[in-house]
Amino acid sequence: MILLISGALIITISHHLLVIAAFLACMIIFVYPCFLMGTVTPSLVKYTVDSLEESGTTVGTLGAFNTVGSIIGTFLPTFVTIPAVGTAMTFLLFSGMYYDYAMAAPVMAAAQDDAKAGQPISILILGMGSGTYDHQCRSYFRDLDIKGVEIDEKITDLAHQYFALPEDADVTTYDGRAYLAADHEKYDVIMVDAYQDITIPFQMSSAEFFSMVRGHLTDNGVMVVNMNMRSDADDGINTCLADTIASVFPQVKMIDVPGNTNRILFAGREFADREAFAKAIDTLSADDPVKKSTIKPFLTGTYAGLADYRAGRHILTDDKAPVELLGMRAIDQLVSEELAVYKEMYHEQGLQGIMEELL
Repeated sequence: MILLISGALIITISHHLLVIAAFLACMIIFVYPCFLMGTVTPSLVKYTVDSLEESGTTVGTLGAFNTVGSIIGTFLPTFVTIPAVGTAMTFLLFSGMYYDYAMAAPVMAAAQDDAKAGQPISILILGMGSGTYDHQCRSYFRDLDIKGVEIDEKITDLAHQYFALPEDADVTTYDGRAYLAADHEKYDVIMVDAYQDITIPFQMSSAEFFSMVRGHLTDNGVMVVNMNMRSDADDGINTCLADTIASVFPQVKMIDVPGNTNRILFAGREFADREAFAKAIDTLSADDPVKKSTIKPFLTGTYAGLADYRAGRHILTDDKAPVELLGMRAIDQLVSEELAVYKEMYHEQGLQGIMEELL
């Protein structure tokens, strides 16, 4: 049923596909069963009450069984059946090699501060996840002092178990903004990687939050943000985030990650020239000729490909940051772009052409 609804919408709807598809799917699939379920209790009351004197007892008993059934129906799948037999995953995950590009941030910070020569580069990762950024930076750079913040302790446990995150890694289980509010240290690099699809924490997308980040950076510190929904709309999620960041930081640069939807943003007070950047790579690079020969041309090219961002007026604040709607709009745009080829195929070859292509 879901496939039929989606297929029909693909060839008929151009905008707001996710919202319309979700609404219609819920209406068609769930409304009728919910309507029938709503008639169960009144029907049972009708057929089990023999006299008005017993009506209260009968209705109360049915209500109790209804509550117990709801509890079992909620907890049994969650804690028994799903862990035991698994759940089919049908979500398209957005991913990419954006961590490689984000490794330019420590170099940018070092290139601007000659006093950091011989001293560790301090990095704070808001959204530690599986520890990929931590691992990437440590693999190619030396003299790093890395701290991570992850809101879900289970994610950290999985990172230790399956992603080789060292047991002694400095990871705090906390909300990123709350951590900054309680922390008094300053960092050379702050990586904000707490955005995933439309699940963008509004408290970590406002001007107040980015002002807090800036206050925790050293004079030549760099904030790097992974925005994984590429959107070029004038009022899209990326534009709003970039405008908000640009209202706080003097310089903002961006680069798109080829082959996926990620866009990496760098923000700071001032950025060094390419010569200073290349020199900083030599200073930070691990004592491994192979790794150095790999990372230097890549990061040099990344730095050369950074584009200055011209700020607009779409500022997100703690009072107004509709990131869920903006994120859904961005995903809707991405879906529409990907499905454009099938719409064109439908108009040229009909439904049979689409079926032949898919099968």
